[in-house]
Amino acid sequence: MRGVSTRSVEVILEGGEFTTRLFSGACREDYLLALDLAAAVSRISGQSVVSEEGVSFVPSERGQRYGRGWVDDHIRAIGKVILRMASSRRPEEPLVVEGPIRAFHIGPHAAEAITASGHSDLERAERMFDMMREVQYPSAPMLEPRATVLPDSEQVVAAAFIEPETAVVVQRTDVLAFMTDVPAHVPWVPAIDLLGPYVRFLDEWTVAIAPIPREAWADLTAAASTMEVAPASNPEELTQHTWWSTQVTDAPTEVFQRPVARHDDTPDEEGVRRWWDVWRQRR
Repeated sequence: MRGVSTRSVEVILEGGEFTTRLFSGACREDYLLALDLAAAVSRISGQSVVSEEGVSFVPSERGQRYGRGWVDDHIRAIGKVILRMASSRRPEEPLVVEGPIRAFHIGPHAAEAITASGHSDLERAERMFDMMREVQYPSAPMLEPRATVLPDSEQVVAAAFIEPETAVVVQRTDVLAFMTDVPAHVPWVPAIDLLGPYVRFLDEWTVAIAPIPREAWADLTAAASTMEVAPASNPEELTQHTWWSTQVTDAPTEVFQRPVARHDDTPDEEGVRRWWDVWRQRR
């Protein structure tokens, strides 16, 4: 269901048997869709539905056996498992949950933000689903990186090209290319730091970039040209650093939509904090 589903619902017709299958991270609506499909086929065929646990029932008994309480128990339990697994991952190796359209990346920072957003396991699961939906169905176009040869080298990298006055969403890639007469290719981490006021993280590795006014674009591209990636002997050198070390000043409440990035090491009165902490508190 576009705009709603967090995982795909698999439908299998084999050997005269109709099966619906759900995956970890499926939201309540996905569960209800799978049950609706099974019940509809049951009515047409006159056969009972058999659950994974071996429980047989007819559609009229569905509410008693597999109603809202059963669904909530499942999503609550799976949400706890995913958040626990994500919390124990290294930040550079988040848990990857394949969505119906694209991958959702959840690591310790996203898990912490979700955990802080709800008081119950069910509320936390619902918050995780909200975050997954933002990645699956973003409000701005998804920017797809493409293979690019770095200037003055033969090194091929994955680059996402950004332009002024254009809102986009992009998942972590080798470099962001700032479009000018001669594009400036900046590695992911410093590029995100440079774009700080215009960036919002949707998950551990996905960002939404707000439209950048043309009057600000000239300054950004000038700065980007001084940060261009040097040809690396090993492509992994491009991604050795991690964005979550980016530091920010304490910001007004409304700045969550545009976290403010620091470009120096001078703490403010409350001390330097990681921008994700601001994200978590403003969410």
